[in-house]
Amino acid sequence: LQSTSLDYSACKCTVGYSGEAHNCILCTPGTFKNTVSSDACALCAPGSFSGLGDGAAGATNCKACPHASQAPAGSALRSACMCNAGYTGADGGPCLECSPGTWKNATGSVECSGCASNSFSAAASVVASACICNAAFTGPSGGPCQFCAAGKYKNSSGSELCR
Repeated sequence: LQSTSLDYSACKCTVGYSGEAHNCILCTPGTFKNTVSSDACALCAPGSFSGLGDGAAGATNCKACPHASQAPAGSALRSACMCNAGYTGADGGPCLECSPGTWKNATGSVECSGCASNSFSAAASVVASACICNAAFTGPSGGPCQFCAAGKYKNSSGSELCR
């Protein structure tokens, strides 16, 4: 005959579960636990989501958001990952940098905005003022940019005056 112990205090919850010994429950979506213990499940860190996808419970890890995107702490779904400013794409999807000549100052799936006429910006620009007037045009960063008056010139891009 073999003797068995009914001492539940020695029991521990497996990965993906939390609780007290004999009462283990699945980690809720947006949380995870990757150790065998009675510890509580932890929130997924900012920039990640619980690893099971589709908001399922019982995650043992969190997955990083796609490149150039972020999600708040405790996110359960990949779709919580939103493109950073200067990048665009569907929530949860790949984020592509705003093309040269465009900018985006918000997170999420918002499209990049075009620079004012006769101005240009570097790729992944995050503010309209990153758009600077082309050579032969003058004006403030972010536009509007006006053609140099007759008899005046400007051979570089930027907000300098025509001379």
